[in-house]
Amino acid sequence: MGILLEDKVRRIFQPLKTAFSMYVVGGSTVQLHDADNNIYYPDRSITELMIQPSLSIVDPDKVLANGNKNNDMIQIQWTQVVNGVESPVDENYFEVITAARDGLLKGAIIVKKNVPYLTPYVLKFYAEYYDTRTKTTLKFIDKILLRTSSVANLLLVTQIDKASSEICNPMDATDVLSVIKPTYHLGKDIISDLTKVGWWWKQVVAGVEEDFNADNSLAFVSTASDGTLTVNKEYVGDLLLRLYSGYFPDGNIPALPPANANVNEVRYIRRFPKNLTFQHYIGGGGQLSAKATKTFGKVIGMDGNGRVVDLSKTHFITWQTKKSAAGTTYQDAAYGQDVVLPVDAANNETDVRIIINELEHRKALADKDGAILVDSDGAILVS
Repeated sequence: MGILLEDKVRRIFQPLKTAFSMYVVGGSTVQLHDADNNIYYPDRSITELMIQPSLSIVDPDKVLANGNKNNDMIQIQWTQVVNGVESPVDENYFEVITAARDGLLKGAIIVKKNVPYLTPYVLKFYAEYYDTRTKTTLKFIDKILLRTSSVANLLLVTQIDKASSEICNPMDATDVLSVIKPTYHLGKDIISDLTKVGWWWKQVVAGVEEDFNADNSLAFVSTASDGTLTVNKEYVGDLLLRLYSGYFPDGNIPALPPANANVNEVRYIRRFPKNLTFQHYIGGGGQLSAKATKTFGKVIGMDGNGRVVDLSKTHFITWQTKKSAAGTTYQDAAYGQDVVLPVDAANNETDVRIIINELEHRKALADKDGAILVDSDGAILVS
């Protein structure tokens, strides 16, 4: 009989390098609960919590492709641990993603459950990965805590980026539009899901509150989806605005603000700058030739910083003249900042006076019965 020699040849693989983690891709693991009003924030029945496990490998032997291996995970299971008892997650409140969709990878979970205060939930994740090189199975386990904190009051708090009053300088042509931006808070959190926030802008006219919109005011320019308001200050005299806002967990926004709505006020007050001074000039310094029949006049306005300001849109200037003799009266001779004044050749001296009146803010023109005037295209005529 011949000699038989036996041996084995075995391939040796280096261990896979694995990276496994879980991270929140939407919502929050911590909720706030207002027991008095039974409000959760965020409310997971509306804003779901999404948790994504992630498995990646690196094969030092370069047999397997490196990268994410969520699609190759097997035996995926999510459980919940409540009061020390572990059980499968309730399918009515938890959805396990079995195939990649909507930006989520296989193994992710969508949580729709509002966790009661003092009853935290621990979510545990189990999965396996089969190493086809070594014919072995790798197991992965991780957990994440869901909890709720109690707050005394979770009613909406609204802040606006504007002082309670703003002075409108009608002579500043660079400062016409005013923007008021609100931010909405529940506890310390700024609300990002504005589908549950209702807001209403109102104006107070002669003590009566009404909607502030394009139908009721020329000062209204626009509102954005978050309640940001733009106002044209050219049409403002004394304008009181009120922003009502409220939080509605079910997303059903009422047509009118509720009685417990937040109220923020902004008042616009039209006011000319202090230390505004006026100077006037008459052609030739008031000394005219014997045959002169007219001369020019000019009024200049200067602010407190010595800068010349445009008076054409803010002041109405009347030039009046009369004979320099007893018993004569002033008569209107011209209007405006730059004028031509007639001179009576039969009189050696003419008295000139200038009346400067502040113009009111721009308004819609109306007839004697109060009807608003419009042009042929239906646009409102303004003064």
